[in-house]
Amino acid sequence: MEKPLIQPYICAVCNYLYDDESAEKDHNNAPIPFTQLPEEWRCPICGVSQDQFTITTSDRTPDVPELPNK
Repeated sequence: MEKPLIQPYICAVCNYLYDDESAEKDHNNAPIPFTQLPEEWRCPICGVSQDQFTITTSDRTPDVPELPNK
């Protein structure tokens, strides 16, 4: 298994997982580490602020919500 590019964080409210797959991307399409997100960034599922996220070591699980398709 490949080492993740960024440290995953999980939302304490809705279990949204911010990881390599879901991360915001920079201009080179590389994932932006959670700690480098703008202060105004919010959970895309439930809207809470970054202080409601904690570092996790778990992989994606089926019960973690995904972003809705656009």
